[in-house]
Amino acid sequence: MRLSAPQFLSLLSLGLLSACGGGGSDSSEPDTVTLAAGDTFTYQRVVTPEGGSGTTSHFTEALASINLVNGKSTRIHTFSNGAAGRTLQYASTDVLSGATYGSTNCVRTANAGASTRTFAAPPLATEQTWTYGYVDTCTTGAAVTALSVTGSGRIIALETVSGTAGSFQAVRYALNEMEFNSAASTYTQRSATCLRDTVMGIVLSCTTREAVTTEVGGPAVVTTLQTDLIGFKVADHPASVSTVARFAGVWSLDYTGSDTGECASLRVDADGLVSATCASDLSGDFTLAGTVSSNGAFSATTSHGRNFSGTFSSPSTATGNWLGTVGAVGAWSATHR
Repeated sequence: MRLSAPQFLSLLSLGLLSACGGGGSDSSEPDTVTLAAGDTFTYQRVVTPEGGSGTTSHFTEALASINLVNGKSTRIHTFSNGAAGRTLQYASTDVLSGATYGSTNCVRTANAGASTRTFAAPPLATEQTWTYGYVDTCTTGAAVTALSVTGSGRIIALETVSGTAGSFQAVRYALNEMEFNSAASTYTQRSATCLRDTVMGIVLSCTTREAVTTEVGGPAVVTTLQTDLIGFKVADHPASVSTVARFAGVWSLDYTGSDTGECASLRVDADGLVSATCASDLSGDFTLAGTVSSNGAFSATTSHGRNFSGTFSSPSTATGNWLGTVGAVGAWSATHR
């Protein structure tokens, strides 16, 4: 299997940004924002191979917990393209200590004499530089993959940027990185130019170029990744913007009551359209079609005359009730796959 470096997998970026000058005080963003469990960030990512057309996917990062004693936090990623969820564990701010990618578990250790910190330490300043080096040892069953990474970064400017969700105090910086994948015997060279919000500590507007080569040589396989934040829900941020795309992806729905059954692959697209082919223990297969709104309100009808309603309470869980003919009733629950 091939895994990209976790800090690039978890880049949080905001599209439709424009620079407004150097680090001014006219930002609508508050000076401090306290992140909390339940805060979510939803992204659109476009992956474009050299000479080809782009493929768009969406994913949501939910902040599961923050340990205020030692700074550890867990972030859960849910991808709309069917990829397994990702859990990232941080030893402290900007220092990733381990990760889980579906059934793959990774542990990060620093190279001798190197740092695993992949972003500059405060106070931030123009032309500030940093380097890092580490090995991610990833285990899937009996298979072990070592991802050896070395990289460097440089701050280009401190500035204020504006987007659809407001203005942000930001730092523009560049990253260059080389990764060796022991299982695939491939080298991946990455270069990225990014904007990072200095208040919430998330990356804004990041464009990454990847060039993959093998040990035996041959032409590089080049891909460009553009990741854009299209909405976020942060309880302590006054400019939070909800987006229905935070529910996008494939869900598993089970229902009980007067009848029991399941919708094993209920799909929600980035516009909130919901569709599924389901199985009933009493009446066989049926289809379901409906919508979910940006605030999670869900309603749908089925091909055999039932109505489903409820709430998508988070990017990973949803519950509600269903109503059929002749007094048939029940409840349902769903989880993101």
